[in-house]
Parts: sequence; C-alpha cells; structure tokens
Amino acid sequence: MASQEPATSEQSSPRYIYKIAPASPAPDLSEVKGGQSSPVLPPSDLDMSSNFIHMSTASQVPGTLERFFPVSTDKRSVIYLLRVELEPLEKQDGVVKWESPDATVCGPRPGEGLFPHLYFDEDQTQDEESEEVVSGGGLDSRKVKSRKEERRLWLKKDEIESGREVVVEADAEGGWTQALTALHGWLI
Repeated sequence: MASQEPATSEQSSPRYIYKIAPASPAPDLSEVKGGQSSPVLPPSDLDMSSNFIHMSTASQVPGTLERFFPVSTDKRSVIYLLRVELEPLEKQDGVVKWESPDATVCGPRPGEGLFPHLYFDEDQTQDEESEEVVSGGGLDSRKVKSRKEERRLWLKKDEIESGREVVVEADAEGGWTQALTALHGWLI
C-alpha cells in the first residue's frame, strides 16, 4: 500500500503534484482520466506569461493559495485543485523541472522553495496571419503563411488523476488552510 504522507526532502519526488485553478472558468472534470485529449481549462495568465504550467506539491498548496488566491471577506471563495500523477510526466524527457517560482533557480528534485513546473513540447502549431514577402527589389511579391510554434500550457483530461472543489465561506475562520483539512486523505 502506498504511503499517504507527502514526500520529504529525502525522497526523490512526491507521488502527485497539483494545479490550482480559479473557479471561473470551472474546469471540466466530467471525464478526467477518460482518454480525452481536450483541455480541461484554459491556461492561466501566469502560465501564459511564464510559458510553462505552474504546479505545487501537497505541502506547497496552502502557501500558494494564501499568496495568489486571497480569501474574500464578503463572498465565498472557490478554487479547484487538480491532482496529477507525477511519475508519467517524469518519464517524458524535460517536461518536469523543479524551479523557484520565477524559474530562475533549478534543481534535480523537490527541495526547499522549488516548485514543479511543466514544460510540454512545443507541439501545438498554429497558422499566423498571412504576410506579404517582397524580395529582389520588389520584383517578387508573394503571400506566405508562417507557422508559430507554441508550448502546450494546459493539462489534458487524461493527465489529471482527479480534482476537488475547495470552498471558503465569507465568514469562515482559518481561510484556505482550514478548508484544505477536508482533503486530508486526498491532498498527499
């Protein structure tokens, strides 16, 4: 039976890593692990600006929530946690990198202050606007379509093991830390 405790710094890797998703838009968890390849949720602004997917270990989730998802005092606060099995991602060369939040410090495994970041291959190609290319002093004018390579910045449904909604009511004490206690056996 697998241990239900988070990985320690002596262990090479935790079993799961987590994506924190805002409640809007809500991720589609209806067919998680169903072999679907469609995105579960659009990339976050932070992921888009960084060009990688920000993830957290179980022990990092509370601090990440406190820093980036402030609890509202006048309405309920809701996020979704998406749990991803780490081992299959580690088998893909270069996908998982353990880095500081700003991706300036890198390490071989989880450690103090290092977060799992996902760098999927630049496998999504999109057509760019057609542009006119003029060469030879304007004698050869033609339209060409350029191709833009983009890194995949979302998790596919078959990469997500499970997901949970986490709610903090407006007048509740303890914030995210208290709300996460309901996930004791799941947030490991």
